[in-house]
Amino acid sequence: MFNLPNKKVIIGLIALAILIYILKLFWLPITDKKSPLQTKLTINYEVTKTVINETEIQLPLPYSTRKNRLVSQSMSYNGWRIIKRNYKDGDKRGIILIATEKRPSTIQLQYNFSHLDNAQKRVATPLKAAEFDKYTKLDEFDQKRLAKFNQYLAKNAFNPEKLLESDSSLPKYLEFYESYWGAFPNYQSLKNKPCNNWLIEQNNLLTNLRSLNIPIRTVCGITVDIKNNSYKRGWLEFHDGDYWQVLDLWSDNTLKLIAFSKDSNKYSSVKNGSKLKETLSVDNVLIDEAQKFNIEKFYNLELLPLDIQDTLKILLTLPFAVLITAFLKAFLRIETFGTLTPALLGLALAFNEILLSFIILTFVFFPTIYVKKLVQNKNKIVEHTVTLTFVILVLIFILTLADTMGWIENPSDALLPVIILTLLIDKYFTALNKTSVNQANIKMVYTLLLTFIVIGVLQLSFIGDWFLVHPEMHLVTIALALILCKPKESKDVIEEPKTDP
Repeated sequence: MFNLPNKKVIIGLIALAILIYILKLFWLPITDKKSPLQTKLTINYEVTKTVINETEIQLPLPYSTRKNRLVSQSMSYNGWRIIKRNYKDGDKRGIILIATEKRPSTIQLQYNFSHLDNAQKRVATPLKAAEFDKYTKLDEFDQKRLAKFNQYLAKNAFNPEKLLESDSSLPKYLEFYESYWGAFPNYQSLKNKPCNNWLIEQNNLLTNLRSLNIPIRTVCGITVDIKNNSYKRGWLEFHDGDYWQVLDLWSDNTLKLIAFSKDSNKYSSVKNGSKLKETLSVDNVLIDEAQKFNIEKFYNLELLPLDIQDTLKILLTLPFAVLITAFLKAFLRIETFGTLTPALLGLALAFNEILLSFIILTFVFFPTIYVKKLVQNKNKIVEHTVTLTFVILVLIFILTLADTMGWIENPSDALLPVIILTLLIDKYFTALNKTSVNQANIKMVYTLLLTFIVIGVLQLSFIGDWFLVHPEMHLVTIALALILCKPKESKDVIEEPKTDP
């Protein structure tokens, strides 16, 4: 086995991989700055009990800002119909849908936000007199209550009229505020509470600032914290004379603030239906702002979008998994159904959760073998028709079970494993016709064993991460695979005896 017929090729491949690695390390330009990040916010809404043409739900429309600029959005709302869109500020802002089916599907909203620095200057938006009065209005009780605090500021030589003149004035004001009224609650104590809980804790600050004739309002929305967790959140905005500015009392724990409602403590509601269930998820997506040809992408795969990177990690791990199975087959001297069958089946099953993969394997493999034995016939059309129909019925059962148990998001994920398993079963019965039952069963066991080894390797994300940075190292993978090559057997040439003419 180790009588290498390709020594020069193997050494050349390893040397080339090392050369490319050194070039990337010292000479080839590698851009440290990745493509700009976008935030993909996904919100799912579910109403368990609805009344056709009566149940209405109001869903949020996010505000687009320079820091969080809305660049794209999409919706899926089977069983619902949009009856109104309201983009105005206030508690009426949002999308209103009405149920058109007794059990409509879950509504999914997807918003992509860009966080690129925009060189364009902001257009100043001074408040109108009516708006200024609205956001500075206080009743007589609050004015009297806050008079003592304003006297406290004067005693400490703090001039409230200069509160917005410098960046250091507002933090200084907040220090005086906390020393007089008490510290704001800890971030973790509010973390998973509704927006209204956040606003209640900031209401006294809101009235304090309004007593200084600073326009201020409440905002409800979604935050992304420093650990990339997302949840509902409330905060304040004040007007500095030209623009509305965010006042975030917990900025040390905040990465992004995405506003959904202003002057209102809610942004979603349901009428004539059961309680509205909301789930949030946030993902970061790499994008290319400039679509220019970049030769660096061919050797620096980290410049590609994140979704492409995730696919490449799996594909780059697969040859390494195949190499492991190849060495196992060579050293253990085992046979499987096809050289790449365990790798392809492992790849198909690895896209799902391990539990779901095992269920697919069990519910397709064993019952289909039994059915195939029942209909084993010289007429292959009959045999294949019955087998295929049974596989489709089993697939429907798997998808129904997976949906009921919440195991799978995309039903098409189950198609590829089922197709490859069906081909594997066909190979099994072909082997039965050529060899004994024991030999066919042993081959099947070894095939499934190597399949689960491939699944295990593909689950090791650090391997994909490493090959994404150094894809040239797969030249070493090829070199190691060539070690298993056997030299061609030379055929003895039998010379015919010469005969005299």
